[in-house]
Amino acid sequence: MSSNPETDDFYRYIESLQRQLHTPGWEDFHDISRMKNWITEKSIKLDRDLGSQYENIGSPSAHMEKLIADFTPDTRFSSPLTQATFGPVLARVTEAAKRIGITLAHPVHLFTSTNVGASPAAMPTDGSHYFFIGLGTSSFCNYWAKAFTAVVRALPNEDPCRRIAEPNELEEVFKKNPSALLLPARLAFAYATYGSVIGFGQVVQPESYHGYRLQVLDAMEAFVIAHEFSHFVVAERTLGQSFQCPETSWKLEFLCDHLALQISREYANMGDNSLAFAGIGAILFFRAMEMSEFAKERMAQLYNPAPSLKTNELIEEFAGSSHPPLAARVARIETLTITQTVDDQRDHIAQFVQEYALIASALSSIVMKIFRGLGTSR
Repeated sequence: MSSNPETDDFYRYIESLQRQLHTPGWEDFHDISRMKNWITEKSIKLDRDLGSQYENIGSPSAHMEKLIADFTPDTRFSSPLTQATFGPVLARVTEAAKRIGITLAHPVHLFTSTNVGASPAAMPTDGSHYFFIGLGTSSFCNYWAKAFTAVVRALPNEDPCRRIAEPNELEEVFKKNPSALLLPARLAFAYATYGSVIGFGQVVQPESYHGYRLQVLDAMEAFVIAHEFSHFVVAERTLGQSFQCPETSWKLEFLCDHLALQISREYANMGDNSLAFAGIGAILFFRAMEMSEFAKERMAQLYNPAPSLKTNELIEEFAGSSHPPLAARVARIETLTITQTVDDQRDHIAQFVQEYALIASALSSIVMKIFRGLGTSR
C-alpha cells in the first residue's frame, strides 16, 4: 500500500469508491497473495496453454509472477492486471479520439473495479476522471469473443461469398452442429447464476481460431472503453448537467454509443481491425449482455416465481431504466455504421454489418428461447 502522505487521502477516497462498487461474496478474489499462489500452482498449465499465444513474452506464468511481484497496490483492491490489460487499450482509445478531434481537458485515471459484472464504471469529476474496470469486464469480453468466434467458424464455408440472410439459416446450422451453441448458452447460465463469468474455466479452441478471436476481443474492449471515455467527454462539455431521468439518461447513453463508434472506427484504422471499424464490437457486446441478462432474469423467475416474460423488451426493466433497450442500441449502431461510411465503401460495409448483426440477433433469440423453455411443462 502506498504511504505517501500527499496521496493517502486520495487513495482512501478511491478505496471508498471501490467498496461501494464491490460485489458481495467476492472478497477473496481481490487478494493478490491468492492470485500469486494460483499462478504458481498453475504455472505449468499456463505455460502449456498460453505459450503459443504469447511467444513474445517467454513464459506466461513467469511474466505474470513478475507483474505481481513488481506491483505496489495503492488500495487493498488494486490489481496489477487492471493496468496491464486495459491501460494499452485506453491509451489507443485516447489517441484515436484525439485524431478525430475529441480531447479531454482532464486526465483519466484507471482503477480496479470491484464489481465482477461485465460493465465498467465512469466517474467524471471537476478535475481528474476516474475509470473503474476489472476482470469482470475482461473475462466477459474474452469468453464471449470465444463464443462468437465458435459461432462464426461453425457457419458453412463452401461458398465464401454466400451470406446468412435469414435467422432460420442459423438454426439449421446449429441443428447440424450444436457444439457452437453450447458455449453461449453455458456463458449465459454462468452469468445468470453468479452475476459474472470470472472463473468460468478453460475453453479450448483450435489454434486457427486465435487470430480472429483476438480481433473480436479487441473490438469489444475498444468499444466498451470508448463508451466510458465518451461519458467523460460529455461531462466536460455539459459542465455537470444532470441526466437522471430516463428520457435524458437514454439520450446520454445513445450519444456515448455514437461517440464510441466514431472513436472505435479510428481505433480500427490505427490497428487494422475491420470488426471494430464496422461496429461489430458494440453489436456483439450488447447481444452478449442481452443473452446474459435474459438468462439472469429467467433464472430469478424460476427460483422466485413472478409473471412470465411476454416480450424481450421486459428484461430491460431488470437492467434498469437508466439505459435504453439493448436491441435498440444495436439497431442504432448498425444504422450509424452504414450511414456514416463513405459512398464507395458503404454497400460492402452494409452487407457485412447486416449479416453480422443478423447472426448475433439470431443467436441471442436461440439462447433466450432455450432459457424461456426452462421449467415449462410439456
